[in-house]
Amino acid sequence: MGRAQPRLSTAYTWAVSAVARRMLVGSAVAAAALVLVASASAAAPRYVMVTGPGLARPVLLDDWSENLQLMGAIAYGDPVRAAQLVRRPRFLVSLFWNANVWTEPPTGPKGANQRGWFYPAYGERRAAFELLRSYGWLGARRRANSQLLAILARHGVPTRCAFKPGTPRLCSRATAAP
Repeated sequence: MGRAQPRLSTAYTWAVSAVARRMLVGSAVAAAALVLVASASAAAPRYVMVTGPGLARPVLLDDWSENLQLMGAIAYGDPVRAAQLVRRPRFLVSLFWNANVWTEPPTGPKGANQRGWFYPAYGERRAAFELLRSYGWLGARRRANSQLLAILARHGVPTRCAFKPGTPRLCSRATAAP
């Protein structure tokens, strides 16, 4: 006849299952973190184009690493209320995410997968960026931080516009925001 198996205590069983749960949760958290880091490192459009009054021609940002920095700078900016962006000069920002733009750079904003607006500093208002919702991306309104301003200024995009009451709100030259 077979020997009877000893019965484990309830406390021992609970302790083992608690350790197993912690290990499972810890593994799941680590796996999720790796997925998020991997997807965040790939979250940049191939091209970013800035167009609008005050620019002689469209400005094309075609360095993927720099575009990744630009997206990170937008993500980490302080939130801005929509009311702060009313009646301000702005530039259209077109983001090209699709794989078919990896060979031919765009010549205009048509065909962009996502759009946004860059609002240069104007009067007492600080520069801001609005990324419109597209596909799975949530829209965002953020204050432009120094990294974002440096990237745009390096490409000749005005980061500050002159303010004179009664004049059109156009940016006429590239100037640095304070």
